[in-house]
Amino acid sequence: MLKYENNPPAAAPGYAPPEKKCWYPKNGCEFWWTVFWIVLIPLVGLIVGAVILSMGISDKASSKDLDASVDFTQLPFTCTITEAKFVKTKQLTGDKGKKTGCEDSYEYYFTAEGLANVDAAYGDYDASYEFVSFEKVQRRDNNNCDRSDRLAPLMEAGDIVDCWRPAVPGFVPSKWYRCGNDECIKAFSPYDDVERAQNIAASRYIGGAIATGVCAPLLLIGTWLLFWLKKKYYPSSNNGNMGMAASAPYDLSGGGAYATSTTPQTQYATPSALPSAEASDNHGASLFDQMNGDLTGSKSKDVSSA
Repeated sequence: MLKYENNPPAAAPGYAPPEKKCWYPKNGCEFWWTVFWIVLIPLVGLIVGAVILSMGISDKASSKDLDASVDFTQLPFTCTITEAKFVKTKQLTGDKGKKTGCEDSYEYYFTAEGLANVDAAYGDYDASYEFVSFEKVQRRDNNNCDRSDRLAPLMEAGDIVDCWRPAVPGFVPSKWYRCGNDECIKAFSPYDDVERAQNIAASRYIGGAIATGVCAPLLLIGTWLLFWLKKKYYPSSNNGNMGMAASAPYDLSGGGAYATSTTPQTQYATPSALPSAEASDNHGASLFDQMNGDLTGSKSKDVSSA
C-alpha cells in the first residue's frame, strides 16, 4: 500500500473539498439557522395568520348581521324539561400535555305542548313529542378532570323554561344558531348564540391581525439577513453551488494526487526530439558491425577448439 509519511500529495489546482453540512452556529452556519428561524417560521406564521384573519373578517361580517329578535320568536308558552342527559367529559390540554381545562357536556330533552297551535307547519308535533337541545358545554373551575367532580346539569327533569322557534318555521338563518333538532326549537336563548358568534369572530380577527402584523416584519428582516449572510459566508456561490469554490479546467502538468483532466490531453513529439536520418544510419551500421564481429570471433574460437 502506498503511504505518504512526510509529503502528502498536493491538492490539484482549483480543487475545493466538499462542503460539510452545518447545523450549529459555527463557521458560517448562522446562514442555515437564519433560513430556518428568521425566514421559514415567520413565513408559516404569516400564512396561518392570514388564513385566520380572513376567517375573522368573514365571521365578523356574518355575525354582525345576526339579530335574534328578528330571526327567532319566543313561544307564547313554556317548555318542560324531561331529561338532562350527560354526554361526555373532555380534558383540554396545551403544549407538552399540560392540562388547561375540563369540560362536561349535557343534552336536554324537552316538550313544547302548544307548538301545534302556533303554526300549521308544526301540526305533526303533539304535546308528547320530545325535542333535544344542542350539546351544552360547561367548564369546570379545576383544569384537571381527575381532581374535580363532574358538574351538575344546568336544568333538571321537570324544570319549566322559555322556548324559541325560528321566525320562519323550519328555516335557520345562520350557522351560528345552535339547534339540536330539525325544527330548531330552542330551550336556550338565541341571544346567547349571537354573543358567542361575535366573540369568536372578534377573537379570530384579533389573533389573525396580530400574527400577520408580527410575522410580516420578521419575514422582511429574515429575508434581508438571508442575503446578507449569504454574501458574507458564501461570496463565491452561484447557481446552487453554495460554499464551493468555482474551479476551471486545468492541465495535468502540475501533478497532484487529485488532478483530473476536464479536457482531452494530447502530447506531440517535437522535431528537435526526433533523431536525424544520418545518426540513425550510423547507429544501425555500428550495430551490424558489432554483431558481425561477435559472430566471426565465435567461429574462430570453435575452430581452435577443434
